[in-house]
Amino acid sequence: DVPKPVKFTPKITSQPEKIDISSARPRAVLVVGADGYIGKEHLAALPSAFLKLNGELSLLGGLDINAPSNETRALFKETNPGVEFPSFFKTPEEAVKASKLPPENIIALICSPNKFHFQNIKELTELGVKEFIVEKPIADTLGELDEIIRILPQGVRVRKDR
Repeated sequence: DVPKPVKFTPKITSQPEKIDISSARPRAVLVVGADGYIGKEHLAALPSAFLKLNGELSLLGGLDINAPSNETRALFKETNPGVEFPSFFKTPEEAVKASKLPPENIIALICSPNKFHFQNIKELTELGVKEFIVEKPIADTLGELDEIIRILPQGVRVRKDR
C-alpha cells in the first residue's frame, strides 16, 4: 500500500524569517547527530547564539549513538570557555524525558547522516516534538519527504542559505 504523494510547494527564502521571541515560549534545542561532522559544529556554536536571545532558548543537549568524542569536547570547550559541556543522550526517549520542558517546546536540530533524517524526525515526532531544523537534504527519497510533510502538523518551510 503506497501512500499518495503530498502536493508540496516549498516556501523558499534567502533571508531568515524574523521571529518575535519576546512572547515565545521557552524552548530547548536538541542536536541530533551531535558527535558527527557537522553536529559538533552546531553543538559548539549554539551557546553563544543563545546569549543573544535572553534565555528564550537553551541547549537540551546532544543525541548520538556514540559518546561524545574528545574532538567534540575540545571544540565545545574552545568555543565556549567556562560553559559546562552539555548532556548527551543515546535515545530520543532519554532526551525528551530529560527535558524540563514539554516535548512541543523542543526544537530538534537534525545533523545526523542523511540516511537517518527521516528516522530521527519520525521518532521524535512520535514523542511529541513538533519543530525541526534539518540539514540538507531533508530526506533521501521523495517517499520519505512525503511522509515527513504528512507527519509534521505545522508543515515544512524551506530556507535557502546558499
